Amino acid sequence: MEISPAVDAPRSGDPITAAWAANLATAVNSSANPADEVGSVSTPFGKTSPQSGAKMLGDAERVFPFDCKLVDDSGTQHLYCFIPAAYKSKVVSVFGKFASPWDGSIGGWVDMGAITENRETWLVLYLPQPATIQGIYTNFDWKLALLQTSSPQRPGDAWAETPLIPIAIVYTEWYGLVQLRHGAMQIGMPTWIPYGDKTTNFCGAIGDEAGNEMFAFASNQISANAALTNFPNAVEFRDDVKLTNAATLYVNGSVYAPSQIKDGDGNLVTVLKKQ
Repeated sequence: MEISPAVDAPRSGDPITAAWAANLATAVNSSANPADEVGSVSTPFGKTSPQSGAKMLGDAERVFPFDCKLVDDSGTQHLYCFIPAAYKSKVVSVFGKFASPWDGSIGGWVDMGAITENRETWLVLYLPQPATIQGIYTNFDWKLALLQTSSPQRPGDAWAETPLIPIAIVYTEWYGLVQLRHGAMQIGMPTWIPYGDKTTNFCGAIGDEAGNEMFAFASNQISANAALTNFPNAVEFRDDVKLTNAATLYVNGSVYAPSQIKDGDGNLVTVLKKQ
């Protein structure tokens, strides 16, 4: 639209015509029709606004991992959850290591299932049974489950010791969708991994409940007995070694077990005897 052709001012000798007077009256009357917003223009011939500029910082509403939303699917409410793709799965840390989704192909907005009317519905994150090698848990994955229950229970394929982390809850009668948490998550402490092996669990010394060092590993940790520094694999005990329930002790491939012997006075003494 041509915003406003100019109303020429008359010069000396020009006739004052009805058309010129009508244009002048329209321009004067337009002052009662101000622009709608800052940056807009209002003229006798209409209004116009400048085109919106591009957002320099992108969309204000960014999607976080595990964000949830309700979607109408042919009249039934479904809960959708935003799940990072496998190659962007560094959002869940399990015992100090990043874990991937159980199904590595998932990514983006995923339909978690239909919402049952008049029931509470929980979306929880949990750990399925982890893989093991010789009884040692070697890796963990995470998984999501939609639970139609008033109190979330452990899913059938869940690891017996998994935590249940509630992501969202849907109240069909009151509040609708309530997002409980989203973003990155950490499960377990990263310093000592339950059921780990020598590549994940290692230390220089172990103490008792009072914080006193009870035994130290390796020569650079041993201070009380200087002679042991010549043994790079030495272990120094600060107190008596006690075995209960007929336990056995393994040292460098040799097995030691409690056994009774007679001392020089004929008394029975329990010692650790190499088998």
